[in-house]
Amino acid sequence: MVKNEKDLTYINAVCVSLSQKLVGSERIRRMAEAKDLNEAFDILRESSFGGQEGSFTANQFGKIIRAEEDLFYSFVKEYAPNEVVASFCLLPNDFYNAQALVKSFFMGLESQKYLSCCGIYTIEELTRAVKENAYSKAFCPYLKEAIEQSQWALKQGKGGMEVGNIFAIQKYKALKKYAPQYLKQSIIMQIDLINTSVCLRAQEDVKGMLLEGGSLTELQLNALIERDQKKLDTLFTSHQLKEVILNAVKQALNEKPLVELENTLYSLQTAKLLEERFVQTDGTFPFMLYYYRRKNQISCVQTVLTGKANGHDVEQIKRRILVN
Repeated sequence: MVKNEKDLTYINAVCVSLSQKLVGSERIRRMAEAKDLNEAFDILRESSFGGQEGSFTANQFGKIIRAEEDLFYSFVKEYAPNEVVASFCLLPNDFYNAQALVKSFFMGLESQKYLSCCGIYTIEELTRAVKENAYSKAFCPYLKEAIEQSQWALKQGKGGMEVGNIFAIQKYKALKKYAPQYLKQSIIMQIDLINTSVCLRAQEDVKGMLLEGGSLTELQLNALIERDQKKLDTLFTSHQLKEVILNAVKQALNEKPLVELENTLYSLQTAKLLEERFVQTDGTFPFMLYYYRRKNQISCVQTVLTGKANGHDVEQIKRRILVN
């Protein structure tokens, strides 16, 4: 799957062209301000989201989102500039599906309804790995570790939260390994935001739930756990995420949702790439920028339509979307 320079030029041209067909921030804003789910869905259908096939209705919005995800990941598999970039983009799906399979098989449940789009591996390959511990020679070592650790944890009486944490730790190890150089810092920042969220939400055994590879020190993490604002103001003086993290602490102290932190977490890479788009010379950059922009917009569409379906007001929905 390794691409040569000629292929890379073509791939980047395709990404630039397809960027013009994204849902777009203006359309997503109109969807958020729509009076109800039906109107928001009609606005979405003005775009090519989900493809043109299928007679989806507003109440079936989950199907159009899945159709768009299928199209998106098919694009990634065809156009990823090289195997490392493909692994970076697709392995999160494999971690998600492997986790669903581990839990489903352990509890004797039907796994199909819990699965997402395939990543590097087919569901059959993941099933063999989970059921038979049968791995191909090139199987991702971090995913293998997550499967085996989580199976052992379940046998020891651990629950879903522990299993989820095992998969998250190994997933971020994989992302740090496969990330293009220009994305490595934003991955570290993402780990910091996740660890901040864990510290502010968890009631016990916080240290065992933290991801490795972030920049937050033990002193900073302890201050977050304690929610000691005086210490936090001092310890985060020069941290690049100071404003977001300290704001999250205030939200947590007031028992409010960590909306800004979550928005920053899920839009971080896109924002960073957009900042660097005029100075970055790495040949894989246009592909990754398109990848994150499209991924971000799928997430925003899902947030808007889910909010409309559940009767959330306009401002509540708009606070939970950050379109890049």
